[in-house]
Formats: sequence, C-alpha cells, structure tokens
Amino acid sequence: MSKKSKGAVTTTEGSKHHISFTEKCLYSVVVLTIEALLLLASLTFRLLLTIFLKIKHGRQFGGFVTGGDAVWFTETHSLPVNHMVVILDSKIQSAEEFNKYVIHTLIQKSWHHNHPQANLKLKSTYKKVAGYVYYLKHKLKLSEYHTTLTVDEKFAEKPVLIDILSQCSMRPLPKNNSALWELVTFDKPLETDSIKQGMFTYVVIFRFHHALADGISIANSLARNLTNETSAIEGHTSKLIGTMSQRKINLENSGILSTINNVLKFIYVIAVSASVNLEERRRFKYETNCLHGPELSGQKYLVCASEQSEEQLVQNVKKMKKGIPGSTFSAILLTAVSRAIGKHFGTHCQHTPSSIVVVLPVPIAIPDGKEKVKLGNNLSYKIFDLPVLSAQTTVQKQVDAVVHGMQDVYNKTDIMVKYFLSNGFVGNLPIPMMGRTFVSARKATICFSSIPGFSFDMLCNQKLRKVYSFSPNFQNIGLTLNVFTQSDKLSFNLTVDRTLIPLKEVAQDLVNNVAEEIRLMYDEFRSISNEV
Repeated sequence: MSKKSKGAVTTTEGSKHHISFTEKCLYSVVVLTIEALLLLASLTFRLLLTIFLKIKHGRQFGGFVTGGDAVWFTETHSLPVNHMVVILDSKIQSAEEFNKYVIHTLIQKSWHHNHPQANLKLKSTYKKVAGYVYYLKHKLKLSEYHTTLTVDEKFAEKPVLIDILSQCSMRPLPKNNSALWELVTFDKPLETDSIKQGMFTYVVIFRFHHALADGISIANSLARNLTNETSAIEGHTSKLIGTMSQRKINLENSGILSTINNVLKFIYVIAVSASVNLEERRRFKYETNCLHGPELSGQKYLVCASEQSEEQLVQNVKKMKKGIPGSTFSAILLTAVSRAIGKHFGTHCQHTPSSIVVVLPVPIAIPDGKEKVKLGNNLSYKIFDLPVLSAQTTVQKQVDAVVHGMQDVYNKTDIMVKYFLSNGFVGNLPIPMMGRTFVSARKATICFSSIPGFSFDMLCNQKLRKVYSFSPNFQNIGLTLNVFTQSDKLSFNLTVDRTLIPLKEVAQDLVNNVAEEIRLMYDEFRSISNEV
C-alpha cells in the first residue's frame, strides 16, 4: 500500500447521520426502560451483597466502588495505573536518609487535607465479588505501600530512569495488587548538574490505580498535603475554576437554587442520553491504522520530553492562541500532536489516514482549594476527529482545521451525558456489563489530556525540579499523551503499548516531535506575523 501524499489540510467530520425526532423519542423510551430495569436489578442485587459482605467482613467492609471509579476496573489489557514522577533537589546527602525523610514527612502530614472518604480509599485494598468491586478497610502502615528500587548502574534520567518507568508500569501494586497506590523511591540519587551546587537529586514515583482518582485530583491531593505554599495552591485552583466556568459544563455549587438547577439538568441529560449515544455510535466508524486496531499486549513504554530551562513554550503557545482567532490552548497543543503523528505515519506506516479519532478527557468538577480533598474520578470525555496534518500549509490553517474538529467540545450535551451515565448508571452495573458500554471510545487512536500541574517550587520542603505525569491506556486505546504544566514549563508524557510501537526509540521520537512541532509552529507563526 502506498503512502498517502502530504499536502493540504484535510478533515473528516465523520458520517452525518441525522435521526428524526420520532426515532429519537422511540429509541429513548425503549433504551431508558431497559436501563431502568437493569439499574433496579443491579441495585437490588448489590443490596443483598452488601448484607452478605457486612456479615462476612464486619466493620472492615468499606462499601462498593461505584461511578467513574468503578469504570477503571473494566480495563483488562494492562494495569490502569497513573504514574506521577517527582524529581527533587535536596541537601540530604544519601538516598537512604532522603527516603526516610520522605516517609517521615508523609506520616507527619497524615494527609490531613484529605476528606475521610479519600483516606478510606488510601488505606483500603479492593476485592471482587460477583462482578462488583468493594473496599476492604485495613490499618496498614505506610511502609507497606513503600518500595525502594535498586539501580545497578549510573542513575541517569535518560535512558535509565525512562527504562525503569516502563518497567514500573507493569509492576503489580502492593498487597498482591489489591492496594490502590504505591510510593517508589530509589537507592541512589539521580545524576544531574545539581551536584555542582552541593545539591543531590532524588526521584519519587507516586503510583495510583486510576480507580483511586483522576490526574487533577491526584495532583491536588499531593499539592495540598505536601507543600506549605497555600497561597500558590489557592490561586492556581481559582484560576482553574475560572477556566471551568467559561466552559459552561461544570456542576454548580451547593445551594437550593443550584440543587434544583442540577436536578433539572440531570433529568434533561437522562432524557436525551440514549439518542446522544446513538448518534455518536453512528458518527464514528471503527477504522484501523498503524497506531490503532491490533490487540494490545499490556506491555508499555513510558517516554517523555520536556522543554529546556531557557525555553518559554507555555508563553509561545499563549501567543499563538492570542494571534489565531478562535483557537484554544488545547487546540494549539493538538495541532502539534497531529503534526508529530503525521510524521510518524509518514515514516513508519504504509498509509497515512486523513484523520484519527481522539478522546479528550474533560473535568466536570474542579476541587476547591479550601475544602477537604475528595479523591475520585470527576471526568467526562469528548470524542472528535483530529485531522492528520502536514507542514505544507500555514500554521493558522492547521489550527483552524483542528478547531473545526474540536468545535463545541466543551459545550456539547454528550459530555454531561457521559458523566451522568458513568456516575449514575454504568458505574453501578457489574464490571462485565460495564465494559460493553464504551463502544465509541474503542474507536479512538489516542487519548490526549492537558493537566494543569503544580504552580509552586517546593514539595516536602525540597526544591521541585521536574514533574512527569503518565496516564494508563484504556481498553484498546494504545496511546495516551499527557501534557503537564509545572511552574510554566511543559512536559510531554506518552504511554504507548508495544504492539503499536515495538521500539522504544521510535516512541521517544514521537514524543520528542510533539515538543519540536510546538517550536516549529511558533517560528512559522512569528515569521508570518512579522511579514504582516
């Protein structure tokens, strides 16, 4: 099969299947009736299970895993574990002393900013029974969640740390893989230029089962509990809330009027949910390419790239956003992703598709910087067609094509439909039934998210040098790319199944190219602006 020629931007909006009002109503009545019966049967059976488990475990029974948390137990290809990699500069001279210090800090802090429900999840293991997952409370010590890995060679960030991260992604979690998180440290410092200033660099990896929480929730919990820079955290959270309010999809705050509004919104979303899902299933076809289609192995590469200290990629993205009408921060990033993927297709694949399907997680609720941290999955998602771009047209036209594919991403009813279904219906079904509901998501080539990270420079009273954040693959989506912002610096974190990209060097090239495309786009944008 010959390679597709690279030229002008092409877009594929998917097949337009218009459903009549009568067809929508009939379909909704039938589907909602079936869903109501299934939910009633499921809740009745789960009530009987609750009685049985309370008799069996007594006070150790911690309740069932439900909603968006339970969805992650449908993942069967690999462990759905988030990895937050924190690199710190410290004056502590030995890894052993540093590791003791970190453990002591975590015990001393006691996660006192967490909501009791969050601490229940952190101190529990999970078990499965009759298709459901439940918490089993323990009085576990922190040491039972802590692992120190031995590094047998010079501990360099690349390639040694990157190789260890890939191996970590396949490690079971503690307590025979029934715990929901793990703290990983190392037996030696990372080799960096900080030694010249009398500082030592250490790596701490927080591994979280995605059922525990989404990336924003995890970042918020670590920030609130492990730093004293309260004003920076509250300011950062306020900024996030401001951004969320502009998207007009977040749930409203507590209060009588807000509660009534949320109830009405819930009724409307449930009423249209069946027809919305039907339209989405008809719109997106299941198409394969060299990055989507084959059965995944569960063996992963975790690779990353970050901007240099003297660079200002965040500011450059903002300048492009300001200079290109209708664009967003995410649209600029996705344009770079599309260009990088286009290069990958052109170099390593026989065929370059005109577009790929992307899953974009959308946060529904941003945690308040002054309230207790509630660990959980407060995400919905949007599916859209991303045109595969070449560099043979202007940056503005490329961004316009991406914006066109993303149109109404943050205002679509289907985002709220997915959120309410996963938390109100799907998340209460048995796991085997739950896994059959994400038909549309299975059609995606990549999951992309931009995580607003830490806005401070100290963690555990040590200087925060760098942060990487990796999210797991989901079902047969074999590529997951997180763009993480820390102190106005971007890091690009790619999780890829080895079936899709067998060579680590190729995976590294792909993520490097995303960062490089932002640089090239800015140069092109600046050149055009100067000409004008």
